[in-house]
Amino acid sequence: MPDYAWPPMDKRRTIGKPIARLDGGLKSSGRAKYASDFNRADLLYGVIVTCPHAHARVVSVDTSAAEKMPGVTAVKVISAPGTEIQWAYTEVVGIAATSEQIARDAARKVKVNYEVMQTWCGKKMCPRSETAPRLPVSKSRAIRIKHFRKRTRWSKGNTAFR
Repeated sequence: MPDYAWPPMDKRRTIGKPIARLDGGLKSSGRAKYASDFNRADLLYGVIVTCPHAHARVVSVDTSAAEKMPGVTAVKVISAPGTEIQWAYTEVVGIAATSEQIARDAARKVKVNYEVMQTWCGKKMCPRSETAPRLPVSKSRAIRIKHFRKRTRWSKGNTAFR
């Protein structure tokens, strides 16, 4: 083993010395600006509808109800019918709306039918037993939210975390 010889403490420049962060004062005082602090009127909220299955084929995607909702500006099918999904929570549909609540409601109105396929476990197929317990997949877990959240104010009821 090599012999490490550290310099004496009084000759060290950074080891064992406090290092001031450039943004430390702003963050500790609450004056730092984050992306969620910018409240522009023209921002859109995006929601991604994902597949809850590890291996499935998209049979059909119905976005007509979401497209008709007031406040929905765009609906984009990412995984078209016939696409084979090979990972759980793969993006299927993207939705943009004028508010977070409208975007979530529109995502709930999207109807996606899947043909669930057998999954792989290493080098072989995983056995699927009908007697094996299966955890229910909740709709809320299948909807992943990616958005630019406005600052949440508790005085307005804090609907962002419901």
